[in-house]
Parts: sequence; structure tokens; C-alpha cells
Amino acid sequence: MILRIKHLGFALLTLIALQGCKTRKAIEQSPLRQLSENAILEQLKKNNFEFNTLTAKLTADVESPSLTGGFKINMRIANDSLIWMSLTPALGIEAVRMVVEEDSIRYINKVKKEFYAGGFSTVDSILNYQSGYNFLQDLLVGNPADIEAGEKYTATVEDLHYVLHTKVKRNVKKAIDVNLKKATSEDTLSLEVVNEKQFEKATEKHGEDDLILKRYFVRADDFRIGRIIIDDILYQRTIRIEYGEYIDLNGINFPQLIKVFVSTPKETARFDLRYTRIKTNEPQSYPFKIPSAYKAIN
Repeated sequence: MILRIKHLGFALLTLIALQGCKTRKAIEQSPLRQLSENAILEQLKKNNFEFNTLTAKLTADVESPSLTGGFKINMRIANDSLIWMSLTPALGIEAVRMVVEEDSIRYINKVKKEFYAGGFSTVDSILNYQSGYNFLQDLLVGNPADIEAGEKYTATVEDLHYVLHTKVKRNVKKAIDVNLKKATSEDTLSLEVVNEKQFEKATEKHGEDDLILKRYFVRADDFRIGRIIIDDILYQRTIRIEYGEYIDLNGINFPQLIKVFVSTPKETARFDLRYTRIKTNEPQSYPFKIPSAYKAIN
């Protein structure tokens, strides 16, 4: 009898343990309710961080082929029109002052006594991506950077994120080996050209924008961006933007931490930005003057 009771107890414990494992597995595998891409886009729009002006202090840590180190940033943004930055390295003396506007970038390098006034080619060379004012502003405030009106997306679910990814042109998809469902969960998209002639025809037919795959990982609890991955199929370049440490700012979850990773076949770069102070909708000024003795950078 004692032996039977022991066996019965062991069987019950085993059954309870198995039920627990099944429950945990069900929880881990339970997906979010599938939403259409239009529904997700509408929620993203509703939960955009809106402001008139933003004043902030940040710390930056950079590791790239052209620049490595840490510095502090004073930043002021006038929504949809201007980004002003002052960069100070560890020595505590302002080294660079910059003004970014809708169609231009100007900055002065006080250490080298140089200045630049021109387009976005400087930023594009750092990110290895054709950016613009809206891209930079959205990146800095955690809004969905580079989502364009009229662009077609496919919606999937992964863990606690809704994932929007752009559609690859049919003839491009036939020429390369890529699993888009698998791509949603991988930071780096693995591509293999399986039909070189068809790929050449596809790249000749379509513009470079058609050969870029964008993935937006949208947090299900607040419909704010958690991660963005942009893959350039033609040049095999990837930009990954990650957000974290959210705080409530004007009723919207705002990321205090931004991490940007850039990879190409030849090099990689990392940019970590952390907000230490943020204020919105206060009066601002944007002092900027190029000394006459400074030399222009072409």
C-alpha cells in the first residue's frame, strides 16, 4: 500500500509538472491578435510623439571607423523645421555646433576651424543610407522613421511586437533567396542572388528605393516603435535602430535610450544616445555663426 501511495504521489507530481510546462509553453507561444497593416499604421499615427519644440541634453557613445569616443550633446528641435546641436567632448569645451534644416546641414568644427554648409551627404555617408530631415527627427524622438505615404506593407506578429515590413518587388524576390517571415526575427537579412541575370534586370528596372527592405517592430502595449531594421538589398547594407528605457512625456512613451547600428560588407559602426534631460514646448534660440577665418569643407 505504501509503495502504491508513493507511486501515486510521484505520478501526480509528474502530471502537475507536465501541466505546468504545457501552460508555460502555451503562454510563450500565444500570439497577439493579428491586425491589418492599415490598423497598425493608424495606431502608429495616433501614438506619434507630437511637440512644438524639444530641448534636451544627451550623452553619446560612438564607435565607428571615422570617430570613436564619448561626448555630451545639447539639442534643440523646432518640430518639422530645425535641429540645433552643440557637441562637447570629455574636455568640456564645445567642439562642434550644427544646424540641420529641411534641405541643408551646416556645422562648424571649432577644433579644426572648419565649416560645412551643404546637403545631407555627410549624414548619409555616416549612416550609409539616404536620409533627410524627417528621418533624423523621427529617429531622435522615437517616431517611425521613413514610413512613407502610399508605401505597401505586410503585417506579421512576433512575440509582443507587431511587425510591418515593406514588400519586395516580385521580380526582385524571384532573383534572390530571402525568407521574409524569417527575416522579421533576424537583425541581419541574409540574401543570396540565385538568378544573376534576373537580378540585374530587376535592379535596372527599379530605383534604389525599391531595393530597400524596411521592418518596423511596433510595441503592442503602446504602439510605439521598439526597433527598426533597414536592409539595402543592392549594396548589402543594414541599419538597425533600437529604443529603450521609455518614460511618460506629454502622455506618450518616449525612449530615453537610442542605439543605432550600421553594417556594410566592409565596416560597422555603433551610436548610443541617452537622454539625460528633456523639456518640451519652451522658447528656444538657435545661435549659429561661421567665423570668417574658418575654412570650408567640400
